[in-house]
Amino acid sequence: MSESYEFDEVRLFTAGTLGPRGQRVFLIEIASNADFLWFKVEKQQVSAMAEYLNQLIDDLPAIDAAPSDLEDLFDDPMNVEWTIGSIAAAYETETDRVVLLCEELIDDESTEAATLRVRLDRSQVVGFINHARELVASGRPPCQFCGRPLDGDGSFCPCSN
Repeated sequence: MSESYEFDEVRLFTAGTLGPRGQRVFLIEIASNADFLWFKVEKQQVSAMAEYLNQLIDDLPAIDAAPSDLEDLFDDPMNVEWTIGSIAAAYETETDRVVLLCEELIDDESTEAATLRVRLDRSQVVGFINHARELVASGRPPCQFCGRPLDGDGSFCPCSN
């Protein structure tokens, strides 16, 4: 079983990638005190998380704090803890925090999945949303016919034949 984590406060919550376009590996990075942790995710998970969190934030009263700037903060991972499977989000009114609960993707049903629980302030959430949208949009453009990503140089899809 992998290790589970819970963070009431973090210095950094961001997404990043490793590798060239078309072969990128998406990761979530969390920094708490001197600890840095990385978790593997899919591009679609980063995109869906950003859109869901945006809807969640839109339903809350506006805040005065500026969003966290996450440009160039992603560090090369030392060690990926585990791959994220399911993701849930909620808002805690009493603490004014967004809580993310991620569960490890496991292949063996007899193994208990590890969990990651992170409480984020709204400026961190807005910073993540902005950065995640830019990160996802910087990938390969979609095919105009099927919507799937074009090949590595962004120019060919078999259905355009």
